[in-house]
Amino acid sequence: MLQQRAYLQSRIENMKDRGQRIDWLAQLNVQPRIVADFGCHIGDETFGLIWVVDATEAVGIDMKSSAIQQARNSLRSIREDIELAERMLTYHTDMVAPDDLEWWRSQVPDFLKRHDFPEFMEGDVTRPTDLPDDHFGLAYCRYVLYHICGELDELGTKDVQAAIREMARVVKPGGWVVAIEPTQPSLTDNRLLDFKPFFQNAGLECVAAVYDAVLIPQPEETYIYRKT
Repeated sequence: MLQQRAYLQSRIENMKDRGQRIDWLAQLNVQPRIVADFGCHIGDETFGLIWVVDATEAVGIDMKSSAIQQARNSLRSIREDIELAERMLTYHTDMVAPDDLEWWRSQVPDFLKRHDFPEFMEGDVTRPTDLPDDHFGLAYCRYVLYHICGELDELGTKDVQAAIREMARVVKPGGWVVAIEPTQPSLTDNRLLDFKPFFQNAGLECVAAVYDAVLIPQPEETYIYRKT
């Protein structure tokens, strides 16, 4: 019996659940398969992104040091359990039950077997981060703009624009910038929020062809733009 299977299986189910919410991202054909998850919190969405895009490299960024520390602790446990399972399957096959072997072959995603683990770093998307220019195939955020916009007064407008420009900066030409935001009114007043002008001001191109009602989840608002 793989002693770490129960924990790994619960984490893999969580990754799968997160990935299923955004599985339509696979249709963007992200190249290179390198992703940045802004506002990653404790990293669950980052793992979902890696699974959906089959990413070979990923980084999660959040401004809260406590969230980043929790993400790193979780990553450490996952990495250790994967490595322990590999040692068991390599050197102690006689101690591995057939159902454990089948679980490893059919349920553990390839990116974990490849050790394509994400990195997590502290950073504020409204400020320049340490991420390189023109590096990622996808810059992604979920419910981030909604939380930093305030009332979209002068300061809120500046912060939203800075966040989108930072996401655009780190993406390669031809890469994607995607934001998923709630359709409900802002946190501080009743105005419905529309972030389209901010993406346009960042020099990003709206790709209308991917706006298919069957693919895009509701009732969230999805912004899909490409860096030219």
